[in-house]
Amino acid sequence: MKSIGKSAGVCFVMAMLLFLSACSAAYPFEKGYAASKMAKPDKAVTLGDLNKAGWALSVPKDAFGEETELELIVLSEEAGMAYQDGDFMFLGTPMRVGVKDQLNVRLEKPLTLTMKFPEDQLEGLLHEELFFGYYADGRWEYTIPDAIDLNKGTAQFTLYHFSEYGFGRPSEATQLENYAKNMATNVWKNENEKNAYILATSQQFNDLFDAMGVESRTARNQLLADIVSFVDESDVGYFDYMAQSANAIAKGNDGKLDFENKWKEFVGKALYSSLNKDPSGFAGKANIFGNLASAAGSIAGGDSKAALKSIANMLNGAVPLSQLVASTSAYMAAKANQAIDYWAASEIEKAYQVYATGVGGKYGYEDGLKGDFDTIFILLGGGQRQFEIRIIEQYCKKQKDEDCNLSDAKKQEIINNAKTALKDSFDKRMLAEPAINRIKNDELGFIQALKAEYLLNASSYPKYFGIEKNGNNYNVQDRLDRLYRIRETVLSLMDENTRKTISDEFLAKAINQWIYWNEKGDREGFMQYLRDMGYLKEPLVINPKLDGYWQLTGTNVLNASFNENRGGSVASGSATFTGVAPNVGDSFSASMTWNAPGSKYHAGDPIEIQLNASITGYVWNGKNDGYLHLGLNYMNAQISARIDLPGIAHGYGTGGSISFKNEDGDYLASVKTDYGKIAVNQMSLDTKASFSAGSKVGDKRSIYVSTSGGSVEYVYTWNE
Repeated sequence: MKSIGKSAGVCFVMAMLLFLSACSAAYPFEKGYAASKMAKPDKAVTLGDLNKAGWALSVPKDAFGEETELELIVLSEEAGMAYQDGDFMFLGTPMRVGVKDQLNVRLEKPLTLTMKFPEDQLEGLLHEELFFGYYADGRWEYTIPDAIDLNKGTAQFTLYHFSEYGFGRPSEATQLENYAKNMATNVWKNENEKNAYILATSQQFNDLFDAMGVESRTARNQLLADIVSFVDESDVGYFDYMAQSANAIAKGNDGKLDFENKWKEFVGKALYSSLNKDPSGFAGKANIFGNLASAAGSIAGGDSKAALKSIANMLNGAVPLSQLVASTSAYMAAKANQAIDYWAASEIEKAYQVYATGVGGKYGYEDGLKGDFDTIFILLGGGQRQFEIRIIEQYCKKQKDEDCNLSDAKKQEIINNAKTALKDSFDKRMLAEPAINRIKNDELGFIQALKAEYLLNASSYPKYFGIEKNGNNYNVQDRLDRLYRIRETVLSLMDENTRKTISDEFLAKAINQWIYWNEKGDREGFMQYLRDMGYLKEPLVINPKLDGYWQLTGTNVLNASFNENRGGSVASGSATFTGVAPNVGDSFSASMTWNAPGSKYHAGDPIEIQLNASITGYVWNGKNDGYLHLGLNYMNAQISARIDLPGIAHGYGTGGSISFKNEDGDYLASVKTDYGKIAVNQMSLDTKASFSAGSKVGDKRSIYVSTSGGSVEYVYTWNE
């Protein structure tokens, strides 16, 4: 146990005057709660009570090296107001847990903190919007819960240092910021891992492609990218699959053969998926021959069984395969020895922040440890003795070695490897911070698009993601990790131009379709979706004919679908959108208007459309009292326009579409509210776009104006 401070905080000392100790009321947060208990080294203990206090701390055996007095203080509603910053809507009230008279204590072993929500705050809660927060330097820092059970009304997370904690719903902007920050680091790390692997195995892959009959450098690069980006039926990616299989290598020749067979199985599926994007292209290229060309030809002819047989024959007959498998297994073994994943990602993040900035108090470390990796590393493990024990335990667990009879020299080697790898990762990350920040900004829009598609919701595709009915095995970070793996595969299946230009919104829709078709066990259905959307074709670029023109030949109103609490209407030039929350009396309404495009345009003529959105009414009956209002807190309405293929339903589009944009590149006029306040009341954009020329008389293109209330399609036909 490492003590960081002596004061328990002025706010909590003052709050003690407002407590009724061990309050047993049905609603424990009204007047607060206070309790203390001695934790002994040889005995597990629970501090607090979910029914009486709303919070409970589970302390395992040997969490403390000596008898230690712990205290748990739950703030009353009145005292909790001092911790309200307007961005964090509490469920219940904040609390403090720690060693008596000490704050920010770092633990030798992780503990489990559980919170029980007030029953009257259960309605309308979503797993992905709830966070634990710890209070430091006058602000809340957020961490994702380990588990949430909305039926029981409980949430848990693993606690590595004592502090002041709260639970609830941060603003949507804060939620997205936290998710994007986590995923940006993961994206950077995964890209580094992929590049390091390709560098270590590039020669062996080239030898394999030689044996497979792939002479085209472009085709080789594409096949390699497709293999390392592929995910199987369970959304397990290449590196995760190899890591899961790598333990077999330590079991002698039989183990190596088992690893080789599993590698061939995975790569075979990846090659099939890659060929299926453009089988005729692969089959017809003069510089691709042998079994690979045969497999592509079989896929083009609709014979998947023959294709898989050709791929199996190709891999089984490839002489350089054993060298590639050996290089892959050596890479995975070296990666396993790095031991970075022995700690929770959140704890690695805190240790890195202390190493990079020297600010440690809010993370349970001493201040002033910037660059002092040796001290940080020991504290990360809970002290010298616990740190060494933990590394060895995790190593044996990862190796699936129950006996784990290691020599002292081997143990020291494992500890040194863990230390070296972690410090190396910290130093590389410090150099990459500008790049990671750029990635974070890019990921904000994508995660927002995933949220808009309800893909972060525990109730979306529960069978596919293996989520139980009560959702208590749902974890939003696991969901994001899996969705990002799917993203890599979905992008790898699109043509190059689509990969570069597809918007976050339509990429999220494509991921939704991936899940839908894979849940049905029909990946070909997804491939057909890509073809239908134009994601497997080059964008529509036609040779111009100066004597031709586009004539308006029809207008179609495309209605949107709404649930019982949402509504809207649309006609040429205007649309409306409404929302109500009958249980609390909230309401929202917005209007969207535009000028209808003209009747005739030549190729290249500017088409000008002014897009307008405005809020026409907002009634919010919440109170800024620090507690979550179950109403219309965050509402928005928007309008955009694009040129696309005709006959596309509201809410969809193709990868070859052309957006109407203003001079700054903005394409979306959007208005919104932010927890009872109107954040953007009105927005107008003067946008432009142009038709390219048609290729023949009768070609059709459409201008779509899409709004929250529905869409209008203006159909144009090419004439010469």
